[in-house]
Amino acid sequence: MGFVALTQLVTSYAPYLSLGAMQAAERDIPIEIARGNEEEARSLELAAVAVALAVSAIASAALLRAEHFAPRPIRCSGRR
Repeated sequence: MGFVALTQLVTSYAPYLSLGAMQAAERDIPIEIARGNEEEARSLELAAVAVALAVSAIASAALLRAEHFAPRPIRCSGRR
């Protein structure tokens, strides 16, 4: 599989790694702010950021690992 295809595959499936945490944050943070519970809203925001960073780290690690195993082109020096 080509590296470009693998990159597209990882980037298309990476949002599923958050398991709905981003959507929950989008829904729950405004609700907590409307209730006047700023501390809970801030806690949810920090949790969402932590999940986003973890998902990014996992996707990056997958791409770096795949690059490590990618076949290397054969370089010819032109000498016989």
